[in-house]
Amino acid sequence: MGKTPLYLQIVHLIREKITRGEWPVGSKLPTQREMAKQFNVNRSTVITAIEILKSEGLLEGKTGSGIYIVNNQWSLRTASSPPDWNELSKWALSPLAIILYNSSMRWRIERISSN
Repeated sequence: MGKTPLYLQIVHLIREKITRGEWPVGSKLPTQREMAKQFNVNRSTVITAIEILKSEGLLEGKTGSGIYIVNNQWSLRTASSPPDWNELSKWALSPLAIILYNSSMRWRIERISSN
């Protein structure tokens, strides 16, 4: 998955497992430690991914019981992998982006001036 942050990669993997039915709606997620071992990441990375999915309404924590998959098809349908903001910001500051921006501004100014 390249330069995408690990926690977003885990979000994507969990979402895929739910979508494919490996982890059905209503079922309890594996423990954070089990997922960290399964995905070969730190537990804190798994916790961050879980918090994102909870905020989307796909997961729900039950105190003393664990994390459960909620029937939220909207979240599964509309949530794609979030953009890699680091990559987008690098592109936005690249020489090409600046040239394109300046060119478009010049074009707009010329267009307004000609009216």
